[in-house]
Amino acid sequence: MKGSAYVMLGTLYYMAPMWPIGFGDDATAQKMLQTALQINPDGIDSNYFYGDFLLAHNKLDEAETYFKHAIAAPVRPEQLHADIQLKEEATRALRNTQERKISNAKNLFVDF
Repeated sequence: MKGSAYVMLGTLYYMAPMWPIGFGDDATAQKMLQTALQINPDGIDSNYFYGDFLLAHNKLDEAETYFKHAIAAPVRPEQLHADIQLKEEATRALRNTQERKISNAKNLFVDF
């Protein structure tokens, strides 16, 4: 299914709590999400969720790239509603990423 299993597994690994509470593992998550991107480099899911992973790790420039790619990805007719919703999420995430970049830049000049 064009890397969907890797997207799901990668998302589970980065959203789950770490050991000893859960099975979360950022290294495994990144590997799974990157594999999904290798399988489906133009997919909405693979780009959005890797962007979300990067945003969660404060890699704003990289996250922005993947959100833009998700927004530009073609909508699948068999997944029309889900893809439209995910594009809207990617648009909000992109806006959030850009606002965080501006906020971080402003904080560089704050004197404590």
